[in-house]
Amino acid sequence: MAKDKTKQTAGVVLKESGVSVVLLDGKKVAEVSADGKEVTTFAKKGRAQIEAVTATSNDGATSISEGFDTVALKGVTVKKAADGRPVISVPVGTTVKTVKAKRFFNRG
Repeated sequence: MAKDKTKQTAGVVLKESGVSVVLLDGKKVAEVSADGKEVTTFAKKGRAQIEAVTATSNDGATSISEGFDTVALKGVTVKKAADGRPVISVPVGTTVKTVKAKRFFNRG
């Protein structure tokens, strides 16, 4: 049987605390709190684009687009722009902070 070489570019890891970790191209780009009211982005300075939206199309469910380039969860949408930059759409009133990107996985 041939090994599937398709590269998944988006994913979600749910931590025990209820925080969701959003991955794009295998890199941690955001964490969304259990209630969706706090978002932490992990990107090089100026790389992540944050957009405030007044209404969300996501009912709180978690979904990943067919093309594996968009993750929607808890009212927050994270997508990969054409230039590879993450674009994060959050409801108005959501607290957003950006921290310096670090390695997500320990290799050892």
